[in-house]
Amino acid sequence: MKTRSIWSQVLAAILFPLAPLAEKTWIVAVEDRLLSAVEELEMVVSANLQRATCLRQSILQKAFTGELTGRANVPQSKGRRS
Repeated sequence: MKTRSIWSQVLAAILFPLAPLAEKTWIVAVEDRLLSAVEELEMVVSANLQRATCLRQSILQKAFTGELTGRANVPQSKGRRS
C-alpha cells in the first residue's frame, strides 16, 4: 500500500499546464469547422465514386455492344478473316 501512496504524492506534486478557457473554446471552434469540411468532402468523394462506377458500367456496356467503335449491331461474320 505504500507504493500507491508514494505515486499519489508524486503525481500530486506534478503541475500539468492547462490552456485558458478562451483558447480551449477557439480550439473547439476550429475543430468543428474542420470536421464539417471533412464531412462535406466525404460526401463529395462518395458521390464522385458512385458517378465513376456508373460511368465505368456505361462505358463497358457500350464497349461490349460495339457503340464505342461505331460497329453497333453489325453482325459478325462466321468465317475467319485473312
